[in-house]
This record gives sequence, structure tokens and C-alpha cells, in this order.
Amino acid sequence: MLSVYGSGYFFYEWRKTFIRSAELEREGAISQLEALKQQVDPHFLFNSLNTMAALIGDNAPAQDFLGSLASVYRYVLLSKDHSTVPLSQEMTFAEEYLYLNRIRFGEGIQVSRDIAPAALRRHVPPLAVQLLLENALKHNAFDRDAPLRICIRAGEDVLRVTNNVQPKTMLESSTRQGLRNLVNRFRLLTDRPVDIVHGDDEFAVTLPLLPAP
Repeated sequence: MLSVYGSGYFFYEWRKTFIRSAELEREGAISQLEALKQQVDPHFLFNSLNTMAALIGDNAPAQDFLGSLASVYRYVLLSKDHSTVPLSQEMTFAEEYLYLNRIRFGEGIQVSRDIAPAALRRHVPPLAVQLLLENALKHNAFDRDAPLRICIRAGEDVLRVTNNVQPKTMLESSTRQGLRNLVNRFRLLTDRPVDIVHGDDEFAVTLPLLPAP
């Protein structure tokens, strides 16, 4: 269980570093960018994962979890130099992220998908879908009896992620900076807006799908 919470922390810090790096690059702060990238050393990270795999031994569920965790970090590492990625790659990454969270939350998370084949060839900024999934997990209370229901739908031009609203009794402090960063990233790539609707029963974000560069 400790490895699950630890992996969540490392992933959160890595994603935060990635987004901030993109901001600094746009501002032309190259020296700050390079220093920031060194905050999470990928060689140290993967060496640590390999060590953990050796310690786990023949525990198949734990090895599966660790494999997915390594895939998540590898995607972040490989996509950091790209302004956009194919939705097919982003969805593969999102599935790994959801798997890691299902190990922690079990049947408290229910996800449905309806994605047109043509949509998978369109592009989104890396980590865009994952951020919306993380946002749903962070701001809602859920368990097996009252699950968090997430729906991911995509046509040829837009992708829409919705979740039911079940506010936590004790809310975590949040600046919604992640969503603001996502909106700003799309603003640099397209004139088409990101649509965010926060209803009483449903939270929905619609992202424009972008052509391949």
C-alpha cells in the first residue's frame, strides 16, 4: 500500500514539473528550465523502480502495478519535448493511470469510453486527459457504494470528459491551477476554446482535438 501512495506523490511532482517546464520554455527562461528538469532525475527514478521490482520478486500483482507505473513515467519523459501527441498515445497513457488508481480505489471508480477511431489520430497536449481524470479523483468523494463515474467521449473534432459531482466533506485546498494551465496550453495551439461546465450533478470539460502538426 505504501508504494501506491508513494507512486502517486512521485507522479504528481513529475507532472507539476512538466507543466511548469512548458511555461518557462514559452517565456524563454532557458536556464531556469534546465534547472527545473533536473529536479526529477529520470535515471534515479527508473533505477529505483528496478530496485523495487527486485524486492517484490514473484508477486505478480505488484509486478503488474510496477510495470504500469514505469509506463506512466516513461510516457511523461518521452512526451515532455512535444507540444502535442496523438490522442491514441494519450489514451494508452490514461489507461495506465486509471489502472494505478483502481489498485488503490477498486470499484470506487467506474469509467466508460466512446471514442471514434478518427479521433485517435487527432492531437492533444500531453497529459491533457490525465489532468481531467486527476481533477475528478481529487475533488470528489467516492467508494464502492457511491462510485465516481467518469465518461470519456470523443468525436472527430472534440473530446469530452464528464464525471458525477460528489463533493468531499473536507475539501482540499485548490487553486484550480491545473485547469487554468490546460486552458492556456490550448490557447497557444488553437483559437477553439476549452469548455468547462460545473453543474450541480455533473462536471464536464470539452477539449478541441487538434490536427497532426
